[in-house]
Amino acid sequence: MNLRLFIIIQLLLVQVSYAQSVYSVALIGTDDKTRLKDAEQFTLLSKDIATNLGFSLKTSQLTGVKFNAKNTKQTLQNINPNPSDIVILYYSGKGTIDEQKIWPVFHYPESDLLMRDAIAILKAKKPKLLLIIGDCDQKEYIPDIDLKSLVVVHPASEKDNFAQLFTAFKGRTTILISSTSVGQVAKRDKTYGSVFLKEFKRTFEEETSSETSNASWNTIREKTLNRVQKATNNLQKPKFTIQVLSDVEDE
Repeated sequence: MNLRLFIIIQLLLVQVSYAQSVYSVALIGTDDKTRLKDAEQFTLLSKDIATNLGFSLKTSQLTGVKFNAKNTKQTLQNINPNPSDIVILYYSGKGTIDEQKIWPVFHYPESDLLMRDAIAILKAKKPKLLLIIGDCDQKEYIPDIDLKSLVVVHPASEKDNFAQLFTAFKGRTTILISSTSVGQVAKRDKTYGSVFLKEFKRTFEEETSSETSNASWNTIREKTLNRVQKATNNLQKPKFTIQVLSDVEDE
C-alpha cells in the first residue's frame, strides 16, 4: 500500500475513534398534543448542546406506537457511549408514584417503567455526563413530528460555558431531574407545553450566554427550582440532584 495513503487512513481511524457524541433520547407521550412542543424544545436544546461542544448528535425519539416500555428499554440498552460522550434522556408523558418516593414512574399505555430503572441502565454506560429528566406527574394515576429548526451557534466565549457544564471536569457527572415532587402534577401551558421545560431551557440559555463567566449546574438548579415554583404558585417543586463521580469510584 502507498505509504501516504496508509498514513491518511490511520489518521482518519484515529479521528473516528476519538469522535465525541451527544446521545439524545426523547420519550414523548401522545395523551396531550402540547407534548409535541416539548419534543421540539428538547430537540433544540440537544442541538444547542452538541453544536456548541463540537460533538456529533445522535438522536432517538419514541412517540406514537413506538412509545412503550419495551422500546424504551431496548433504546436505552442500545446506547454505547464512549467515556467522553454525553447522554441526555427526556421523558414527557404520564407519571405515577414509585414506592420509594424518590423518582417518578413513567406510565406507558400498556405498562410502566421506573425512572430508577432507566437511571440504572444509563449509569452503567458510564458517559462523561448523564442528564435524565422525568417531566411528569408524581401522583396516583387515574385512567380517564417533523422537528426542523435553526440552532444558534454561540461565540467562543459562550462555548467555554458549554464545556464548563459538560466536559471540563474530572471524573463523571450524573444529573437526575424530576419536574415534580411526590403528589404533584406537572403543569402545562397551552402555548409552551411543559412549564418545567420552558423554565429549565430559559435558565440553561442564560447560564451559557456570554454574560456568564462561570457556568454552573448548581446555579441552573436553583434558578430553575425558583422559577418553576413561582410560575406554578408553588404547586410544583422539581427534584434536581447532581452526582459527581471520580474515575475510580465504584458505583
